[in-house]
Formats: sequence, structure tokens, C-alpha cells
Amino acid sequence: MQNAALSKDIVPMNGTAVTGFCFVISDDLTNHAPQLVQLAKTAFPDLDITTQSDLLGAPGNTPAAPRIVPVATPAEELAQLLINGQPPATALENWTKAARQRLFEYRGARRHIKLLALGPLLEGSPDSWKALSAQIGLTAPAAFPQQPAAPRDSYDTLHRMVASYLLQTAPEAQALAAEIDAMIHGPLPASENPLRTAAEVLDAARAQRADSESLTTEAALLRENLGLLVTENGKLTTRQETLSRELAAMTELEARLSQTSNALVQAEKNTALSQKSLRDLEHLHQRLTHDAKAISEALDQVLASTSWKLTGPLRKIVSRLRSQ
Repeated sequence: MQNAALSKDIVPMNGTAVTGFCFVISDDLTNHAPQLVQLAKTAFPDLDITTQSDLLGAPGNTPAAPRIVPVATPAEELAQLLINGQPPATALENWTKAARQRLFEYRGARRHIKLLALGPLLEGSPDSWKALSAQIGLTAPAAFPQQPAAPRDSYDTLHRMVASYLLQTAPEAQALAAEIDAMIHGPLPASENPLRTAAEVLDAARAQRADSESLTTEAALLRENLGLLVTENGKLTTRQETLSRELAAMTELEARLSQTSNALVQAEKNTALSQKSLRDLEHLHQRLTHDAKAISEALDQVLASTSWKLTGPLRKIVSRLRSQ
């Protein structure tokens, strides 16, 4: 798509200068129009390339310009109906009705239009673009810019295989498909080859099976790891329960120690009070002893100065005091 100088090698095949051509794009293929025009302008930068949706209308300002009609092949159209979710019988019936109407239109404009398979054009197939060059009356250059090959979806490929089979099951559908394929100029998509399609589906199925086996192995490893995690989690739970019990026991012991400590503090206070009381009693005893001694001495003096008879009662009192 980068070599615009290729158009210098394109020359008219019939001696008549070609100024341009028109793509007739149906409503269901309008999303492909920008890419088709871009590819065409890359291959033919000096030509006037237009698009329209009317099959029989005049192509722009050049009524004599060739009209190229890119079309999806019958198998591709039917496969798309299946992909959209239509049941096989319904899809075949709907395709047959639509194909019957399109063929009626194609037959009426056969002299003015050229059908080309859409898929190879979009893929940049050299044979397809050479066929387009021939239809507009030009000799194609040696090479056309090609597009990167789009990855093939095995899901779509399988539906194309089913569509190809369905087209062979109904005589009318088979005849319509054959007539449309015959009207298409240039190469058909590679997917129209049943053997190649079957091989692609088989390869895709094998790859999918290998992926499935790999996923199964990974799932088994994940289950094993999950089992180990569950076991380890059980151990951790048991350890956590043990630690919780130990913590509760330590909390209870701490409470008991706190109570014992409080009791010891109170006992120390009581001991201090008892010691103070004992000291007070000792002081009192010493004072009483001192007072008793003083009284005894006083009595002795009294006794010494009086007669023995008069001091008899006092001697008894003194004797009692001394005995205490």
C-alpha cells in the first residue's frame, strides 16, 4: 500500500484510456468500502475511484466507467447467518430467498457489472487484483501491495464448512450458489476449498485439544496447590486456637498475680500499722514502768518516815504494784 508508482506500469489492454471505475457496494458490505477504496487508490493512484450502492445506476459522473461489484461468496454469506445464530434450515431458507433476488438483479445488469470475490480483494491477493485490472481494461503491474494475512478463526471456518455442506443438500440452493460462483471473476477465497478448510478445522481442533490438556494439567496442579493451602490453613488455624488458649491462660494468670500483688501491698500496709502500734505500746510500757518506779520510790520514802502500823495498807499496795 506504500508504492504509488506502480500505476505507471498499468496500460490499457484495448487501447482506450481508462479514467476510473466504480465499486458497487451493497448495504451489508458498506463497512468494507473504505478499505477497498484505499487499496484501489494505492494500486491505481491515477484513476478516479468512486462507490455507490445502486447496481443499475450510472456510476458517478462517468456513465461508461466499469462497475465492480465485490460480493461475499455463497458459503461466506450462509456461514454468517449461522454465526448470527440462525438454525441451519432457517439460514438456508433465508439465504435461498436473498440469493434468488440478487441473481435476478445480477442477470439484469450482467453486461454492465463485474462480480469479484470480496475476501481476496481485502486480503490484497495479487490474482484477485489482476482480475480486477482485467475487468477495467488494464494490464496489471507485476505486483500489488498485499495486506497482512488475517488470522483465521476456527469457529468461522467450521461454520463455512457447515455452510458448504448445506448448499449441497438443497437442489435450488446448489444451483443458485453455482451460478453466483460462475459469475464471480478472479479467484475465490481459499476457504472455498473444502479440503483446505477441513485441514484448517482439524489443525484448530488439535490445537484446542492441546490447549485443553494443558489447562487440565494446570487445573490439577492448582487443585493440588489448593489442597496444600487448605492443609496449611488448617494447621495455622489449630496453632491460632492454641495461641488463643495460651493467651487466655496468661491473661487469667496476670489477673491473679495482680490480685496477689494488691494483697501483698495491703499486707505490707497492715504490717507497717502493726509495727507502729507495737512501738507505741513499747513507749507506753516504758512510760508506765518509769511512772511505777517513781511511785515506788515515793512510797519507800513515805514508809521510811512513818510508823510500821500506819504504813501497813500502803505496803500491801506497793507489794501488789511490784508484783505486777
